[in-house]
Amino acid sequence: MSRRESEQDADKSQRRASLTRQQGRIMLAGILRRETLFNMAQPLLKSRGFADSHETWDLIFTVAASHYDQHDALPTKSIVLTELASLLHRSPGAYSPRRKETFRKEVKLLYSIPERDLSDAYTLEKFQWYMSERLLARVREASEAEGTPVALPQLLSEMADDAASLVEITSDDIELPFPEDWRPKSIGVHGTGVDFLDKFLRGGHAKREVYGLLGPYNTCKTPLMLQISIEGARAFYEEYLSGSSEVGIAYHFTYEEALDPVRLRSISYAALIDRERLEDHDGDEHLSTGENLLDYEKELFADALRAGQRVAGERGRMQRAKKYLNLCWKPEDMTGSATKNRLRGTGGAREIAQLIRCDLERKRSINPRCRLVTVDYAGAAISRFMSAGDLPLADFRHYLGRFPLELKNHVANVFDCPVWVAHQLNADSNARTSSRLSHHTDAAEARNFAENLDFCLNIGTKSPENLCMFGSSKNRRTKRTDPIIIRIEGQYGRISAAEDWMVDVRRNRLVPVSDFNRTHRPDEDEEHDTKGLRKLPPMPLSLPRNNE
Repeated sequence: MSRRESEQDADKSQRRASLTRQQGRIMLAGILRRETLFNMAQPLLKSRGFADSHETWDLIFTVAASHYDQHDALPTKSIVLTELASLLHRSPGAYSPRRKETFRKEVKLLYSIPERDLSDAYTLEKFQWYMSERLLARVREASEAEGTPVALPQLLSEMADDAASLVEITSDDIELPFPEDWRPKSIGVHGTGVDFLDKFLRGGHAKREVYGLLGPYNTCKTPLMLQISIEGARAFYEEYLSGSSEVGIAYHFTYEEALDPVRLRSISYAALIDRERLEDHDGDEHLSTGENLLDYEKELFADALRAGQRVAGERGRMQRAKKYLNLCWKPEDMTGSATKNRLRGTGGAREIAQLIRCDLERKRSINPRCRLVTVDYAGAAISRFMSAGDLPLADFRHYLGRFPLELKNHVANVFDCPVWVAHQLNADSNARTSSRLSHHTDAAEARNFAENLDFCLNIGTKSPENLCMFGSSKNRRTKRTDPIIIRIEGQYGRISAAEDWMVDVRRNRLVPVSDFNRTHRPDEDEEHDTKGLRKLPPMPLSLPRNNE
């Protein structure tokens, strides 16, 4: 006997035999006659049903479930027989007289089993066994199909849900709300590395929280998401150099831009290299060194140069950035443009979680840990998910509105980390002036997008000076923070607070503080304070709608 044949025989010997007819009958009898068991089994049986070979059981359960839905009580044997006869009468040609008699006999057998033989534990064990066989059959069917199913990610997600439901059926009761060993635990706030964000988040982002970033088209959502992700990676690398026993990783999932543009943006920010210097040349031979700094570098690092410090050139800064990004940052192309995997990006939050798990497993030798996840952006993620599953467009807003909760359940809670997700604002918000800030109910396609977010941060439209309003319209663990103005430094992909600008509410525009102080008399407008500092209206700055 060959090694392969012996392994197959060993595998067969370890497999559990299928349920016998009598074991299955006792299982179904327990479900039909015990309401608690019925309620636990009903969701799976309604969605998946019995195997084709068990058509009799499937029909009997369908009759019982229909009665339960209408009367909120399990049917007796006589009721099942009556309603079964009515169902068969309405389908005169569907079953032969002999088949109809088989149905009736099976009902009588199910209700003739003594109560002492209907153990809850036995019923649940056999039900889990039976449904596990059904799940394995679906897996085999999918794996044996020719080609790759178009809706494979959705199929795998459904199978994962079924497997989780089976585990829950036989799990222990819900634990006490306060077990003996319970103690209050810090939520684990860590600075984002972006100072103005930390002011809105009471010090930074926290484990298991989900943050939304909403903005119009072509503002700074992607640069800010990358800034958050890269600053996280930088902090994790510093912890690693300080002797941390684990390597923290920031995962960035991009559904809009392919990997190469993301690489350019990220290295431009991380190394402070003018983006045009990277986009207009091949290779890195043209990059500056510490001995031949360019004019923009001399201006950028003027303070360090005046202090006599050595400043690395573009090439040196790039090498330094690549070192920590390669260890602590993992961008993932979810656009489907990568030829090796066109289906990448079609599985929603569960796919994100699975990709993280696989990457952590591959890097197990360095003791990795997922510390931060950013998703850019929600609309594109749901669009790919629905296209792959051939789902109706009418349901788009429902899937989009649930996406933050999916990210919380499958990513933030599982990996014990903060998650950021960007999304677009609607068309009306894109048409607003730069001095007005939108609200989270202005999210494109789904007004309830922020329902399950812990914080929702909003970006206004961009002014000619590359400035935007920035504020928070939802915050679960902080007091309201007044909106501010941020500056977009596009050549480096860097976003910072523009403290030298303010809103002139009289002219409905953004102006330099110095200009305002020079032209404004304190008694003219109570909307500005007497020191010339910006005094912005509370959120939302847009007019409320009638149905809000």
